[in-house]
Amino acid sequence: MIGRRTGLGQEGGRLPDRVDDAAGVEQEERALRRDACLLLARLLSAPPDAALLEALGAPPPADSALESNSARQSPDGQQRGDVDSPHGGDGWSALREAAAATGLEAVAEEFQALFIGLGSGEVVPYASFHLTGNLNDTPLADLRDELRALGIERSAGNREPEDHAAALLECLSLLLDSSSDDAARTFFGRHIASWMDPFLADLAHARSASFYCAVARLGRQLLASEAACLGITLAKARPAQASQQEIEDPRMARARRF
Repeated sequence: MIGRRTGLGQEGGRLPDRVDDAAGVEQEERALRRDACLLLARLLSAPPDAALLEALGAPPPADSALESNSARQSPDGQQRGDVDSPHGGDGWSALREAAAATGLEAVAEEFQALFIGLGSGEVVPYASFHLTGNLNDTPLADLRDELRALGIERSAGNREPEDHAAALLECLSLLLDSSSDDAARTFFGRHIASWMDPFLADLAHARSASFYCAVARLGRQLLASEAACLGITLAKARPAQASQQEIEDPRMARARRF
């Protein structure tokens, strides 16, 4: 989706590798944060291919750096196994179990129902919609201005607006390549913290979500971890006791706010 790096979906056949310890703890943790963003972006941009689904369902190495880094940086309370909490349970284990139990055709059909559907999917992965109730609104225009200033551009041939959740996570991963968190902190605060956790909560409760319920749980855990690293507060998700109709169509709940 985003230029200045291989587009989303091009590295979907493997999980991020462990970074060489010789690079130092700070550099390693930054690389692991970046890789976690890329993995979540990959899963939100398209259904996993066979290689990625198999890798996600495989038992982790005893020294899995990506999982231990996420657990180490998450705030207290992460052991509550609750999809309604951004710290709910072990997201990596939930995703591993879901991947092992899900077939390639089933996950493709689930992605279609959730994000595409007949005219529209069950959830809306665009920042503008969650912040204003409309697609392609002011938040997208502001984001494009900032991306131009950062020298980040959309990949040629990609038609998705830049405020898609996957594109924003890919942008964040690019900013985590720098030696300072300053740019990442600004970007996260302006374009991710204000809406993505509620979006992932909607995804976890969507009618068709099974594998993607686990993706949402892990995503909320990773967002909470990143917010803690950057010293930023996430916007709160809507209450879990929302009406069943709103759970089945989260766009209704959003629209009532505007």
